[in-house]
Amino acid sequence: MHIKIHKGLNIPVPGKSEKQFGELPQPKRAALELSSFTDIRLALKVHEGDLVQIGTPLAYDKDLPERFFVSPVSGKVVEIKRGEKRRILAVVIELDAEQKNAPLPKIEKEDQEGLIKAFLSAGLFAHIRMRPCDILANPKRLPKSIFVQALTSAPYEPPPALEIEKHKEAFEKGLELLAKIATVHVTAKEPMQLQNVQMHTAEGPHPIANPSLHIYHIDPIKNRDEVVWTVQVHDVIAIGIFALENRYYNRRLISLAGDPVPEEKRGYYFATVGTQISELFQNEEVRIISGNPLTGRQVAPDGYLGFSDSVLCAIQESHKRKLLHFLRLKTKNYSALKAYLTSKQAQFSTLQHGEERAFVDGGIYQKVMPMEISVMHLIKALLAEDLELADELGLLEVAAEDFALAEFLCPSKVPMSAIAQKGLLAYSDQYLK
Repeated sequence: MHIKIHKGLNIPVPGKSEKQFGELPQPKRAALELSSFTDIRLALKVHEGDLVQIGTPLAYDKDLPERFFVSPVSGKVVEIKRGEKRRILAVVIELDAEQKNAPLPKIEKEDQEGLIKAFLSAGLFAHIRMRPCDILANPKRLPKSIFVQALTSAPYEPPPALEIEKHKEAFEKGLELLAKIATVHVTAKEPMQLQNVQMHTAEGPHPIANPSLHIYHIDPIKNRDEVVWTVQVHDVIAIGIFALENRYYNRRLISLAGDPVPEEKRGYYFATVGTQISELFQNEEVRIISGNPLTGRQVAPDGYLGFSDSVLCAIQESHKRKLLHFLRLKTKNYSALKAYLTSKQAQFSTLQHGEERAFVDGGIYQKVMPMEISVMHLIKALLAEDLELADELGLLEVAAEDFALAEFLCPSKVPMSAIAQKGLLAYSDQYLK
């Protein structure tokens, strides 16, 4: 299938560069970042002072003890970061000079049962997500199809083709194994010569790369009993390397970007998973984001690359609005709705230009929603905690990231992504667990 959309928006954020490409040096510290796993209860398998290797289980899911979260590096556990109610946020490791791989169990049988058992024991089920609700995949609920996201459209995201080119054999092996579990759909900008999968292409503005859109067009979810798995290119490669080399893949292609980042540092790099950010950013007057500017999270200068993130970027901090700002021409500001003249050199900062208030015009959001979903009505249903109505309005077809553009455009400054995420977790707790 060829998917083509017109609704959407490519935000012209400055600070992207494709000139630099290479490998980042091994960091002094790295972390298994667990803060994004808000849908599960985690427990530790290690303590401060323990020695670990690449692939050593560090934490597990209390409700599914067979699901492990493994170490991305070899070294000594020096800190356990915790949040509210002692929730585990990260396991920080000081790296050894020589990186060693922990022995992993081999795949005994390449059938559904054997592969799922092997993926669980190798820590790979932490990389597989499922729809509806965009939560970690439940190995007890087999999918009707698996979607591989082999293209990107969000700001600063690196092209998956670069990672596929470097690990082509592992990528093909990963697809081969996934195809033994369910039908695999790969969506990319250009067709690729792949076996064992159904190949699709897509074009259009962001969010053309969002898996929700691919599922919506190719194999839509019709009720809460249907399950679809989603994986990224990095995750497929990790599966392939586990099968071919019996080790945990701890490298990832990331993008260093953002206007405050010096031009000589911007580019695409292979980096250690969970690498420490302080070794890459020293400017304290910017907001550092792990992930792209639309869906990423703010991190401290001494923070770490997120578990699934492939972007480290920076945006200028700004908290004070200029006097009589509404009378200025604002030629350096960006307006997606063309409310005023905007130059090609538009500047972006963290200033929101207003506070949260009541919804104004639901039609604005539909300009960037390529699926037949009423954004305002769905968000209002989630605010009212009416999950049955939200189900009827299309909740099963979306993830929180699908509301990022609508939130960017929103004149009412409604935090739609956070509302959607909370609603999806509530729905999964009530109907899927």
